[in-house]
Order: sequence, then C-alpha cells, then structure tokens
Amino acid sequence: MINEYRFLCERLRKDYKKDFSFNFSLLIMMIVIGVVLMFVVSYLLGILIIGFGFVFFYMHISALRSMSKQLTNSKEIAFNGFYRYVITLLKNNHILYSALQASLEYVDEVLIDDVNILINDMENDPSLEPFMRFSSNFDDDTIKQMIILLYKTQEVGIINDVLDSINECMVHLQDTSIKNYINKEEKKIERFYMMPIILSAAVMII
Repeated sequence: MINEYRFLCERLRKDYKKDFSFNFSLLIMMIVIGVVLMFVVSYLLGILIIGFGFVFFYMHISALRSMSKQLTNSKEIAFNGFYRYVITLLKNNHILYSALQASLEYVDEVLIDDVNILINDMENDPSLEPFMRFSSNFDDDTIKQMIILLYKTQEVGIINDVLDSINECMVHLQDTSIKNYINKEEKKIERFYMMPIILSAAVMII
C-alpha cells in the first residue's frame, strides 16, 4: 500500500512525504483518542473512533486513486489531438523535436507540462528513456506503443504507411477514453445518491 500511495502522489504531483505524514498522523491521533476513550468513557465509542480513523485513511487513498484515474483518462483523451498534430508535422518534414515544440501551442492544458518535460529531457538524453517516462503518464498500452513509435521516427524516418495505419487505433482510443470518462461520472453520481443512505445507516448503528 505504501508503494501505491507513493505512486499515486507522484502521478498527481503531490508531495508524498507531506501528504502521507499528515494523514498518517491523523490516523495515529484517532487511534490514541480511541484507546483513551475505551478506558475512560466507553469501549464501544473508542472502537468506533478507531474504526473511523481507518475508514478516513482508506477513503483518502480511494480519493487519490479516483483522482489519478480521472487525470490519466483526461490525459489519454488529450493525447489523441496532440499525437495527430505531431504526426501531421512529421509528415510535412518536421523533425520530431521541432514538431513537439510546435505542438505546445495547441496541446491541451492537462498534458502541456508533460510535453514540456519530454522536450527538456530530450535535450539532455537522446535515448528512449525520456519517452518511457512520458509514457508513464498513461495506462493504455497502445498509447505507450505510439510514444515508442515517435522515438523510432528519429532513427528510421517517417513511414507513411505505418503512421496511417494507426489512425483507426487512435479513433478507437478516443472512443474508449470518452466512454471510460462517462462511466466514471455515472458511478460518481451513483455514489452521491448512496451517501445519504449510508449515513442514515451509520447513525442508526451508532
């Protein structure tokens, strides 16, 4: 779980140490309060406080997962337009570096920082590594392959037949990303309607 927590914070560009320390401290504090209440006031009340502490900690991790998935999905949707623009420039005899720089004017805001990092990394490292780091922003394996293809264009040049053949795949990716986004929004609405029922049940139990 610690590794996942660190990964989620890195993807969301949060300070892992600060975020974890704060929430873990809250959990410890609620455990201490719960133990004190168990001996001073009520055993059941102490157990409930400790339980709420663990529930709160789990809900925070769950929220990080949800934010990470939503951010990744937004980046995958933005990637389609970005990739099409870069490919168009490459077909018009731009080199990859200049094509990526030109794309900054049009790339979606959610992706612009990652593209900037890729460009800066390319200046210092001509290997595949900057592209691998860039691909870590996405979960879709096809997108990762497309990013590797961008790197390959530096070595072997533009192969129009190959680039044209991925258009159908890009359309599929866009449809899948949009459907995933709609499904997540529907689940979010369902959780919103379920919350009053859960709270009512919790009040009755307490």
